[in-house]
Amino acid sequence: MCAFDPGANGAGLAVGAALYVSKGEDYVTKLYKGQNVILSRDYKQLADWVAHGSYPIGIAVSANYLADYVKAGLTFDFVDMPDAPNSVGGGFGIVVVLNRAPHPNAARVFANWMASKEGMALYSETQVQAPVRNDISATWMPDRLIPKAGKKYVDTYEYNFATGPRLRIREFYTKLLR
Repeated sequence: MCAFDPGANGAGLAVGAALYVSKGEDYVTKLYKGQNVILSRDYKQLADWVAHGSYPIGIAVSANYLADYVKAGLTFDFVDMPDAPNSVGGGFGIVVVLNRAPHPNAARVFANWMASKEGMALYSETQVQAPVRNDISATWMPDRLIPKAGKKYVDTYEYNFATGPRLRIREFYTKLLR
């Protein structure tokens, strides 16, 4: 098995946090340490390992890095654990307007465009991510990757989670896997 390193910010921490919250320290210790999971902080490397069969199981392998393999005809099975929530987060991009930006008006115009239907659709499609706007139909994504209303998720970018449990969980994985 391979995984994006849950001791670093990114998909590995998002999935690792969801498993930690729902299954506990003992479970994730047995999973990552007990199964000798090979870690990487390179999204493309993980996708390559799984696509070429070097590691038939990958944890937190990002869909956008598997997209070229899917276009080439490879198929992947994705498993959701029925008793563990999936995670949602900011993905590969968060737009902010900095205080005292060199060109504050241009920064606001860009941020507003990114938040628009057109900008969000373009960004989401190129990153193979679900848009956060409800008025965009993410036809480029498998339905299983689009968050569903009423389903429980661990929001790893929610302020209280990101500034509290997420930091402690990241530190737990850092100590566990070093």
